Amino acid sequence: MSVQQADWASLPGDIMDTVLKKLGSFDEYLRVSQVCMSWFSFVMNHTELKELSRKQAPLLVIPAIDNSRDRRNLYSVIDRKTYGVQVILRYNRRCVGSSHGWLATVGRKMVITLTNPFSQRQIRLPPIFNPPKGDITKDNPYCFYLWVFKVILSDDPDLCPENCVVGVIYDHLDRLAFIKLGDECWTYVDMNLKAFTDITFSRGLLHAIDRHGKLISVDLNIDSYVGENEVEVIVPRCMPRQSDFAYIVESCSRDILMVRRFLVKQPEHKDLYLTREIRVFKLKRNSSARSGWIEVKNLDGESLFVGDSHSTSLSCSEFPGVKPNCIYYTDDYFHDGHYHYKEDGPLDMGVFDMDNGSFESHYVLDPSQKQFPPAIFIMPSFSRNFP
Repeated sequence: MSVQQADWASLPGDIMDTVLKKLGSFDEYLRVSQVCMSWFSFVMNHTELKELSRKQAPLLVIPAIDNSRDRRNLYSVIDRKTYGVQVILRYNRRCVGSSHGWLATVGRKMVITLTNPFSQRQIRLPPIFNPPKGDITKDNPYCFYLWVFKVILSDDPDLCPENCVVGVIYDHLDRLAFIKLGDECWTYVDMNLKAFTDITFSRGLLHAIDRHGKLISVDLNIDSYVGENEVEVIVPRCMPRQSDFAYIVESCSRDILMVRRFLVKQPEHKDLYLTREIRVFKLKRNSSARSGWIEVKNLDGESLFVGDSHSTSLSCSEFPGVKPNCIYYTDDYFHDGHYHYKEDGPLDMGVFDMDNGSFESHYVLDPSQKQFPPAIFIMPSFSRNFP
């Protein structure tokens, strides 16, 4: 290392603090953090960055502008611009979730790894599979693309390391399992329950939804195997029309929302499906009778972000630039073990405006990157203190 480089890396804290206070955007903080490790630690611990991150709308993790196989860029769907900073995320592992600022990936040995792409801290979880099935990778070494569908966290592992629970939709039947950080094995929910498309955590419960509106909850305080008696069916299957996707979101006012998304095959393309209808329902609880869903036509000034990521609701008054009563979505269609965009790319990304029923794109994929995995939303997290 040259003397000049060493001097830059050893800037006094008061000078660094003065420099950072002149920065005006989240993007600028991230770029400064990549200069060297000492700058990285200083920036990550800076109060202004943590304040900015609390008001930062979800970013898209997109293919790298230089087509790197182990890095990706960040894109703001609000400002419609690509950030100059890159994060490490290799393509030899499938990304199966994004939650509380962490990305979940899975490899051939069914090991799920949680990674904070900003700090590069990693947490490896035990392999996820039903033990009686044995080594499921012997016959098909690529089955990890199908075996884990979605991973969601109850909390930020840096903020709540002792209470963070990881929920997962797994295997070809889309069953449920969960694990508390630090445990050595997964808890598998009643094996008769299947076909789930999304999960979330609320009030100490794991909630799961299917394409017909069935909603269940699982008490996370149960340590043993979760059987039929420990699962509550809040709403039975009630929608006669099956949606292509169903997402479950907790609103800012703590209402439980279901987002139903319908795709239409495009006749001019071989395997291209695009979203053409989205409907939102709110859970109506009833203590004396069965709870049910009621359709809502607006989100009371909130907006939703759905896809492979943790389904999220934001109050638009607290996040400048986010359009109220809109649903931001990414391309997360997965069919027969292969992403449907094999020929055209993951193009089904956009914003649905509930006020006027319109759809518009929020990110347009470069044609040269159509073979890359799809973009995924992430809520940046900088809760951890760095040495």
